Amino acid sequence: MNTNSSLRSQISRPKSALLVLSLACLSLASIAQNVNAQIVTYVVTGANASTSTTISPTGAPGSITASSLTVGPNLTSALNQINSFALRTWSTSSSYSSGSGTYFDFQIQPNTGFTIDFTTIDYGLWHGSSGNAPKKFELHASTDAFASSDVNLTSGGVHDLTGINNTVTTFSDSASGLGTISAGTTVTFRVYGYSAVSTGAAGGFANGTAGVTGGADLVINGTVNAVPEPSTYAGIFGLLALGFVCVNRRLSKA
Repeated sequence: MNTNSSLRSQISRPKSALLVLSLACLSLASIAQNVNAQIVTYVVTGANASTSTTISPTGAPGSITASSLTVGPNLTSALNQINSFALRTWSTSSSYSSGSGTYFDFQIQPNTGFTIDFTTIDYGLWHGSSGNAPKKFELHASTDAFASSDVNLTSGGVHDLTGINNTVTTFSDSASGLGTISAGTTVTFRVYGYSAVSTGAAGGFANGTAGVTGGADLVINGTVNAVPEPSTYAGIFGLLALGFVCVNRRLSKA
């Protein structure tokens, strides 16, 4: 009986050690919890800026906080058209200015214990057929609400819609240059419009609008990563240490 018990004990020890090591490895792998691809969408279909000058975010995971899509203070006249988020009174300046007040605006931040790595911002823009609407648009981002931080994310520097009337042009601008965004940091994104001939002409987002070809929602893509607490790492490495001790004892008795 004693011999059998000793044998079972010797067999179980390496199995226990392997179990401990396996649990530790699985714990390390689970730390890389992430949400890939689309992390927030602003659905333009069904929108009408004359009814509401905000669009609520959809699809956002609980690990981030996303604001509604809103408009700048100088966009004061909305186009009454379903499936569009278009306004008038765009800047007539021929160049970009962060203080123009003619932009679409939204903010995203990771919640405590998470980070965000943005990849692309996908959207589509259009303007009316009169030729007086804003012809140029730029996507910018800031980590201090444009007090001093201002990063132009626009592919090619500017999206020029000159001569493209009543047709949605789609864009996919890279946001990877923002780097890893940590909890406590809010990124403000703005799509600025300018170079309008007349402040009475409309421009903006559209998806399924009557008389407008094409369409697209505003989609923010990226990866949301979980950041474990130091105590989590301590527990995992404790399991690893215990597993190695068990293995070493077994080998020393072999």
